Amino acid sequence: MSRHSCTKLTRIFIIFGIVYGLAIFLPFIISLSNGRVTPYVPYISEGGGQFPEAGIFCTLMVITAFTSQVIIFLRYLVVEGLSSQVSRRPEMYNFLNAVALVLGSMASFFMIVMASYPTTALAQVHNSAAGMVSICFMLYMICHTWISTLLSDIPSIPKWRLFIVISSSIALVMIAAFGIVGSIHWKDNKYVGIKEPEDQGFAFYVVSASAEWIWVTLIFLYFITFIHEFKKSTFHFYLEISSKSQSRIPRITITSA
Repeated sequence: MSRHSCTKLTRIFIIFGIVYGLAIFLPFIISLSNGRVTPYVPYISEGGGQFPEAGIFCTLMVITAFTSQVIIFLRYLVVEGLSSQVSRRPEMYNFLNAVALVLGSMASFFMIVMASYPTTALAQVHNSAAGMVSICFMLYMICHTWISTLLSDIPSIPKWRLFIVISSSIALVMIAAFGIVGSIHWKDNKYVGIKEPEDQGFAFYVVSASAEWIWVTLIFLYFITFIHEFKKSTFHFYLEISSKSQSRIPRITITSA
């Protein structure tokens, strides 16, 4: 039997943080330096709305989606292991954990769709995918905040997660509300990414885009709260080959370190 173990699960957060930061800031910096957006708080997708930044944005967002999916799956295994130690209604937490896994996976998928269709090319597809990412991640955080009220051994963690969920909800409402009002007032035919203070609807777009930057920061911070549980867990991968007539049976488990 081939056996592999990994106790350094937290390293995935370093990779996720680096790629996540590059995906957000690098296209914006390149686009700003080339004059394709103004420095007045553009939407994140506007920074990667035109080529060659769009290609960089797409590549980095796909890697971000992959690393976030790894974290989501490992988190599912960690909660599954923790819920087995709870005597009070463990089936409810297993159900919420499964729902969260589906929601997180959907968010990762729509993240790839969002990045694949730049806002300057197919805005309707891009915005629809971005909306699905926001909704799925919001529901994902709600599920795990609910789960952590019983499974977390540090009282401050559920409180921080609840704070992030509430703050994220406010940020999402601001993104949508001020974005819609901004589009109503916007009368220019030019690209919104090059908005100037004298443009109609400028203030509304700035508030909406600022809320979006806050939103993506809160998503990152929520993932960071998983580090404590990941530190206490070990990843095991087993590959059993009983005989030539039987197929290989891989087994994956997460146990307390």
